[in-house]
Amino acid sequence: MSIARTTMSRLTLTVLLVAASVVGLAGPARAASVTSIVFNNVSNSAALNTDPSSWSQVDDVAVSVGGVLYLPASAAVDKLAGWVVLDNGAHEAFQPGDYTLKAGTTKGDYTVTLTRAGATAPITVHQSAQLPAMYVRTGSGLAPIEADKDFKDTGATMAMVDAHASTTYNNALAEMKGRGNTTWNYPKKPYQIKLASSTELVPDAGAHKTWILLANYLDASLVRNELAYNLEGAALTRAGAPDWSIKGRMVDVFIDGDFRGSYYLTEKVQVGATRVAITDLQKANEAANPGITTYASTTTASLSGAPGLQEATYVPFPNTPTGYDQSGYLLEMDFATDARLERSSVITRHGTPFVLKGPEDANASEVSYIGNRLQKLEDAVYSPTGKNADGTDYSALMDVPSWARYYVMQEMMANDDGFKSSTYFHLDQGGKLAAGPMWDFDRALGSMNSRPPATDIYVAKPTRLKPQWINQLMAHESFRSAVQEAYASVVGPEVAAILTPGTGHLDAYAAEVARSAVLNKLRWGNSDESLVFPTPAQDIGHLRTYLTQRNTALAALFGNADFNKGALLPDGDYTIANKSLTLDVSSSSLDSGANVQVWTPNSTGAQTFRVHRGSDGLYTITNVNSLKALDVQYSAAANGTNVWQYSPNASSARSGGSPRSTATTTPSPPPSESVRSPTVRVGRRAMCWTFRARGPQRGPTCRSTSRTGPGRSDSRSTGSSWPLRPRPEVRTPSPRDSTRTRWWMCSGPALPTALTSGCGGGTARRPNASPSRTPAAARSNSGPAPVRTRSSMSPTRG
Repeated sequence: MSIARTTMSRLTLTVLLVAASVVGLAGPARAASVTSIVFNNVSNSAALNTDPSSWSQVDDVAVSVGGVLYLPASAAVDKLAGWVVLDNGAHEAFQPGDYTLKAGTTKGDYTVTLTRAGATAPITVHQSAQLPAMYVRTGSGLAPIEADKDFKDTGATMAMVDAHASTTYNNALAEMKGRGNTTWNYPKKPYQIKLASSTELVPDAGAHKTWILLANYLDASLVRNELAYNLEGAALTRAGAPDWSIKGRMVDVFIDGDFRGSYYLTEKVQVGATRVAITDLQKANEAANPGITTYASTTTASLSGAPGLQEATYVPFPNTPTGYDQSGYLLEMDFATDARLERSSVITRHGTPFVLKGPEDANASEVSYIGNRLQKLEDAVYSPTGKNADGTDYSALMDVPSWARYYVMQEMMANDDGFKSSTYFHLDQGGKLAAGPMWDFDRALGSMNSRPPATDIYVAKPTRLKPQWINQLMAHESFRSAVQEAYASVVGPEVAAILTPGTGHLDAYAAEVARSAVLNKLRWGNSDESLVFPTPAQDIGHLRTYLTQRNTALAALFGNADFNKGALLPDGDYTIANKSLTLDVSSSSLDSGANVQVWTPNSTGAQTFRVHRGSDGLYTITNVNSLKALDVQYSAAANGTNVWQYSPNASSARSGGSPRSTATTTPSPPPSESVRSPTVRVGRRAMCWTFRARGPQRGPTCRSTSRTGPGRSDSRSTGSSWPLRPRPEVRTPSPRDSTRTRWWMCSGPALPTALTSGCGGGTARRPNASPSRTPAAARSNSGPAPVRTRSSMSPTRG
């Protein structure tokens, strides 16, 4: 609809003087009120300006409070017209001849001065460069959209114009809504738009209706998502695999005449011929069940055909399409609280939630099928043999090369959400579960103040929140071999292509977004949670340094010849040593609550411990003399907490039972002798340990490198243990998991000092050999692994 605009060569002096309330005009007392000053057709697109007299074009942009005007790359700054909007509804126009234009010292900066009968109105102009711009005119206004993420605005229009004023789209929007989980809580909001007709908004992405606008609020560089998605695409191409990576492009976004900053316009992670190209079971379900969205979902603690699941949610529609057990499933590994909000989901035996993104509406038969597939895979992954109860190896159920590539890329990016949420997998036509596409990388590559060190293992670190399949996969030598291959032949070369000075992809990303990033920083300022530098160039510089350091460290890790050796600590009897002293039960006591200490090596049972790995991957460490397990005193999880021996608790302390048990054991007060001996304490520095096999079930040993303090490697160290296998990890008991006597173990080969993940207090050494100890031949530096205790996990989420 077009509404005639009042036109005249000059505004009256009365109107002009009132404009001071918006842009600072100087003059006598005001006689009227100005609500805004608007510049018309800033896109410079003829297709968007078919009616020059209209004052409601989609690409009209208002001067913001403070007298600032943001313009797209395509704007002709010296040819802009516009109008002043009055509080009585009148629109008084101005033409290019009614203002002067002065270029600033920075390219793209100008001062526009409106002149009326001796009075002036200076406007500061910031123009973007290189990027296309998206203009949205909402139907309901932006306020209701941002007040409720699920509110769907209809009646909107959208135009997309490139930097050369060529129009990509100029039509209605079927809807616009908010999106995201944590990202929705920040000032700069992400959105989802649905076009009236399928259109290819991003090159090589194909024509679709649904598109995502990622805000990148936490990413000062603005390019982390682009870098990650393009890395996956290049890696898939190099590997000769189907390309299901997300395609996107940076855009400047204007909504209702207001500049909203730089956004990354991307495909949605969804099933589609040019997206995740698997069978569309959602369409089949809708065809067989008209009105499928009217069915309320239901949740159950058990589901026929999928034994072992903790929980399942499904939509109880009656008609199941034929071939559902051969059709496509798109899954997201997510947080349980978020998964329970979805219409179809499962939570596995070990507490890993999966949301069905395709089909979103799945009935009991479909959820049972995919839930059973996931549970059988999890059982195999968590098994020391890599096989589930049916004897099926994990490699027969998952596409191992895709998982290995996916893990290496997640680890390279040090992605905070990796294997926690926004982690996607897909299955089609009864095949193997493949990993991908990559999604959500604004909290990656050192973007946050709480970033991990660039040289530390992060994604597969066992202390990260929630159960992680990746930790269990890294216990299998065959998977580690696949990781080595993925880095060497696929991911490593593509990261090198990103970092190549001058011609690398990172330089190209930075150059394209450089000017828009300046405007984005002016518009939104900085996030308190992110590491932000004064200029976008410095933000990119930090990203480059972090990625370079990380690639160097991971190249040394994955390139180590012994990387895939000794992934599991075999069940058996061991002595556990720290430097020259050995773990010991005080006075060879048989009592619960007896102190555990370090002592000079001897041949008694007080220094021999039986290690058993449960089906959940946690270890029970039991003294062979007392048959009591290593236990965290009073279930505490804090620095300085004592470790004593105690009867295995009733939850899953020794038997490897269900982690869902809510039973806990409250120990009796410790015996008086416990206060007189040196104790093993949680969080102390010297917490790197050497395991030495005892008796016929001999296992390898492992040397560990420690640190002398946070971020400072011990200069005496010559090697370190593989830091990904679980170390003895003190975890706070919860209603689903009481783990006082369950421990994580670390294992693996000697690796570069830079990759240690925080053992402290000097270099751990093998105990001196003696006739009563394991022969030297059994003490290999490349075996499993040091023991370390520390405080509880930090429950942060992405």
